[in-house]
Amino acid sequence: MNLNTASTSPWSPLRISAFRWLWLATLVSNIGTWMHEAGAGWLITTLTDSPVTVALLQTATSLPAFFILLPSGALSDILDRRKYLLSGNIGMGLVAATLGVLTLSNLINAQGLLILTLMMGIGTAMIMPTWQSIIPEVVPRSELQAAIGLNTLGMNISRVIGALIAGAIIAVLGSGVVFVFNAISFLFVIYALLRWKRVPVETRLP
Repeated sequence: MNLNTASTSPWSPLRISAFRWLWLATLVSNIGTWMHEAGAGWLITTLTDSPVTVALLQTATSLPAFFILLPSGALSDILDRRKYLLSGNIGMGLVAATLGVLTLSNLINAQGLLILTLMMGIGTAMIMPTWQSIIPEVVPRSELQAAIGLNTLGMNISRVIGALIAGAIIAVLGSGVVFVFNAISFLFVIYALLRWKRVPVETRLP
């Protein structure tokens, strides 16, 4: 595709197969992430009466970004981004599956939920900069602004859809099923990354 081709529509990046698959997979995965947020928030209130422990759940989700975003951004410039994202999403999928199995088996406790949520938070902080940095690799420069806009749109849509789906599932089946759905959502990302035939970029970084 000609890198100088002008974008004709905010949706035009979706014509690019690699971006389309990665965007759809990320949308599904983000829906799963917001489902996890809702499921974990509900579950922690059933496992403990301590307001401090309940507050720590949000801390476990957001605190890793404060410490990890900078070094993870450096790693995304040094390592093969496709392999890096694959490793991160496989690891997070396994954590989500473990949480789902433990919850469905009634073996989860507040401490275990906090630890596994912290691991999910670490995984998210590790791969977040890399997701942003691969956009210029899969779309031409003329489509970059539209692609970023679509990513923002996808994040906003997934937040609403994820919360709605999670609420319905929790009411009927419980938080454990929500966590299982989140684990399954990572399979879509892994599949999209495996489809992406990334051209290695030479780097002089160590």
